[in-house]
Amino acid sequence: MQAQHIADQLKSALLRGEFAPGAKLKQEVLASRFGASRIPVRDAFALLAQMGLITLAPNKGAHVISMSRRDLREAFDLRVMLETDALRRAVGNFSQSQLAHLEQVQKHSDIDAHGPNWAEGDRTFHAALYAPSGRPRQIAIIDQLRIACQIQIAAYGALPSRTEDWLEDHRLMVEAVAVGGSETAVTHLERHLRAAEAHLLDVMPPDA
Repeated sequence: MQAQHIADQLKSALLRGEFAPGAKLKQEVLASRFGASRIPVRDAFALLAQMGLITLAPNKGAHVISMSRRDLREAFDLRVMLETDALRRAVGNFSQSQLAHLEQVQKHSDIDAHGPNWAEGDRTFHAALYAPSGRPRQIAIIDQLRIACQIQIAAYGALPSRTEDWLEDHRLMVEAVAVGGSETAVTHLERHLRAAEAHLLDVMPPDA
């Protein structure tokens, strides 16, 4: 089994909340889980570390990233800045096919939202929302920040109680994009992100 495949499987497990923030990832356990030797698992760790999903340190091994409340606030500040900018650039650049794709992705994310793949559905929706911005590096940074936050969200089970709220936010953003309402779409997006931040902070331990 190749390192990339193991990395993809571990990434999905992290987004499902199978490993708590700060948890140690043991090569031998994961090698057994994936029916592989330790070498591809070690290489998978390197790939995940490059994505900012785990930390690697000499004599300490691999650990799932853990964000403090301060880290989380910084991450969401960056997300608001980068994601609203990407959306503002994207609105007006949507082709008919891109808009149709966004609407289709939204429908799929509505279904995924009620199952274990909610995080992937949410990321796919936001990727389609920002794609017409023509800012691939910015979108890559956004995706890295989103995944880091989603690992924390999954660990604390933070969003299921407001699933319908964020699905409604998605619908309002798509409606605004469809009519070229840049600032309306951005307003909905910023509220969407800040609500997720506030909800996560509410369920995190106060000393985190």
